[in-house]
Amino acid sequence: MLSSVQVKGLSTGQIFGLTSVQMVGMSTVALRALSSGQVGAMTSMVLGGLTTEQVSALTSVQLGSLSTVALVGFETADLAVLSSVQVRGMVSDQVRVLRTEQIGAIGHEGMRGLGTKSIGVLDSSQVGSLTTLQVSVLSSAQVGAIGTGGLLGMESADVSVLSSVQVSGLTGAQMGVLGSVQVGALSTGALAGLKSGQIGSLTTARMGYL
Repeated sequence: MLSSVQVKGLSTGQIFGLTSVQMVGMSTVALRALSSGQVGAMTSMVLGGLTTEQVSALTSVQLGSLSTVALVGFETADLAVLSSVQVRGMVSDQVRVLRTEQIGAIGHEGMRGLGTKSIGVLDSSQVGSLTTLQVSVLSSAQVGAIGTGGLLGMESADVSVLSSVQVSGLTGAQMGVLGSVQVGALSTGALAGLKSGQIGSLTTARMGYL
């Protein structure tokens, strides 16, 4: 088994050539010793071969260094163990390429760390893959960062768990694109968080669903 000192000496070419079996044999201490450049050289096969223990050991900087190509290999079980600190290290280009099942697998603790820029790049399919638990832990700033295109994909069940604090973060543009089913799914508790300006952004047709 390679030590952390030995791992630091590996070239990006050598990292790229590692097999998933070799990577699984690397200790978490050695794994954390990898530089951003070395992590960026990981392949999707190697990333997919990591154990949940190894994934939990990755730093936020290392996660942010993974290539978008490698992220294809990220197993859902591994995404589920990411902490909010780790997820905070991911950049919008990385989040943009995650498959719907990967987005839906991020644990509720991890979701708290998803940056507003990253949330802003989620498309309607990705937003639609969010679970009610994931949506329920989003901050008002995170809710307000969801793009109008992405918001169109939010399931009514997810809309129904939004709190008054979360709803207060919705922008006029977001309110303007909400569908009638989504508006009708807002709970009475959530409606209490709407400001007059937000209500004014609703179309006349949508007003009837409040």
